[in-house]
Amino acid sequence: MPQTRDTSLRALFFDTRDHTGGHATVHNALIRHFDQTRILPFAIANSATYDSREIEEAYRAMPGLEWTALPFGDPLTKTSGPAHKVRALATSVRCLARAIAQARRWRIDVVHTNEHRSNAFHGVLLSRAIGAKYVFHMHANATHLTWGTLFGLRHASAVLAVSDPIRKELMAIGVPESRIHVVHNGVDASRYTASQFGSERAAIRRSLQIPDASPLVGIAARITPWKGQRELVEAIHRLLPDFPDVRLAIIGGTRTPDDPSSFNDTERELRQRVADLGLESVVHFTGWQADVRPWLAALDIFALPSYGEPFSIALLEAMAAGLPAIACLGSGATDIMITGRNGMLVSPGSVDELKQALGALLADPEGRRRIGQDGRQLVQERLTLGRQADRVSDIYRSLCPRPAVS
Repeated sequence: MPQTRDTSLRALFFDTRDHTGGHATVHNALIRHFDQTRILPFAIANSATYDSREIEEAYRAMPGLEWTALPFGDPLTKTSGPAHKVRALATSVRCLARAIAQARRWRIDVVHTNEHRSNAFHGVLLSRAIGAKYVFHMHANATHLTWGTLFGLRHASAVLAVSDPIRKELMAIGVPESRIHVVHNGVDASRYTASQFGSERAAIRRSLQIPDASPLVGIAARITPWKGQRELVEAIHRLLPDFPDVRLAIIGGTRTPDDPSSFNDTERELRQRVADLGLESVVHFTGWQADVRPWLAALDIFALPSYGEPFSIALLEAMAAGLPAIACLGSGATDIMITGRNGMLVSPGSVDELKQALGALLADPEGRRRIGQDGRQLVQERLTLGRQADRVSDIYRSLCPRPAVS
């Protein structure tokens, strides 16, 4: 007789943060792609986040998911004054007690959180209270860690690292290798086929006044110093004498470009540098985009020269779209990229190497096409959401072995 839902392990995704981030994209994808004859997912979120409505809508759209939201509010580190801290602590204790009670009703076997200090700390306490295994998912670099994150690492039954560089960083701070499992992020490549967005490609290029024959380089990331937008602007500036038609789209940011009051300091400085270089007609700031796929379809080359990127989903999306992609040595991309075959790797912070890589791709349209195809094939074969979910399922079940039902 096949396994039933009664023999499935019960995994709780627990998030107390006051805002969500890229980790939520990964965790929600896992929830959607688990084989529920093996893993039954559950979720508890913080109802006091600015994006709580989006979180709840995402959960409601997931078949078979049982979830609840509790008002954890802001973390202690964001409160000021003794009275506010006492109230925040009391709220945290009450919500944790409710989470423990709910997890017991759900008969949770595994508690899964990301590396954020609040999630790690609460995740350990919750798992200990209900006798469950605790899985710590490291989406970030293992440097400058807070006490809550270190507490979670110390008490985790298993630590998931999104790439081999992150595994090595974890080992360097004393996490036993036997507890670390590399689990690469995945994407659904079928959602990024460029042919699905042919009309959008033309419309976006028209809106930016970019001729279809002009090569468009792009980056999709929030604008921060370590993502490498500044280096990309400098590289494009140096390429203009040889490739006068090249254009750059900076996809991402705090708000849309028509609301400059919302720009952070990094974006203001970047825009000023573009103006100083006289690149206003070359570099296009698109602002944050809810759906990046039409923008990827408008590009010819994707570049993410970020320093120490753990394992970028944006990079996988670009590769899934068939774009030749550039990333940095030392990042998670080194796990999957071979320069000249399925992508290009450059040294972090090196404008010269970035210029050379872009120049090689701009000068060789056939090479761009081949590298893009090989990158897409890699994602389709090795970096699917199903493979990622199966890998995590296997790790859960190794922690909580159960006899097969026959």
